[in-house]
Amino acid sequence: MAQVTVRGHVVGYDLEGQGPPMLFLMGFGMQRVAWRHQMAGLKSDFTVCCFDNRGIGESTAGTLRVGLGELAADAVGLMDELGWADAHIVGVSMGGMTAQHIALHHRARVRSLSLVATHAGGGPHRTLPSLQALRLFRKANASSGAERLEVLKQLLYPPGQAPVAQGAFEEIAEPAAGRTRLVQLASILTHRTESQLHKLAGLPTLVIRPDADILVPPRCSDALARAIPGARLVSIPNGGHGVTAQMPDLVNALLREHAQAADG
Repeated sequence: MAQVTVRGHVVGYDLEGQGPPMLFLMGFGMQRVAWRHQMAGLKSDFTVCCFDNRGIGESTAGTLRVGLGELAADAVGLMDELGWADAHIVGVSMGGMTAQHIALHHRARVRSLSLVATHAGGGPHRTLPSLQALRLFRKANASSGAERLEVLKQLLYPPGQAPVAQGAFEEIAEPAAGRTRLVQLASILTHRTESQLHKLAGLPTLVIRPDADILVPPRCSDALARAIPGARLVSIPNGGHGVTAQMPDLVNALLREHAQAADG
């Protein structure tokens, strides 16, 4: 665990491994600990880094502004502090939206792009989750402790597919500060990149589509892959929104293969 000041606020991050750099971007309201399976599974092949978004975990809020462009600039600022000219960028859910902004506005910093359980925006009619997911999302953000963990399991994983809680899983038992969640939610609701994604032609891009995701409808991954010329779409049967923890070995293998192919 380490901390560094980036763009006026403190960022908590973890850095491990050896090899080409790979940066992980986390989703709505979650701490970087949720990347632990990828950090452990990929550090033998890459120098891996995950960090808390502003206002989350060990990162201070600084000036919270609406817009994923700010979070993208934070990620690039962290790369600057680490001395990374570029990196393989991996984002899940909201982190995948942030990753799109990095690729669009900081293209030279991206070796490859991996987008997991995410979308390119387009309004509620394009991205609206199921009613079940909306109820669970609301309940998860209105509860804490064991109740919140149980609700998150229902939201993130298909029935009977939740991974056994281990390590620091309990650290997500408490929701992020209300102001942070409101800002992040506003950022997600105003996210619109689909009309720009054609600019990413030639950038090695992997889109991972969890087929049983109730929070980000799988059709969103289909649309995302269509919008990025040359993107590779991989469907994961019975994968939920939390597929990175549900099926870490499979996800890690896909990320490893994609990044290594991009590096040639």
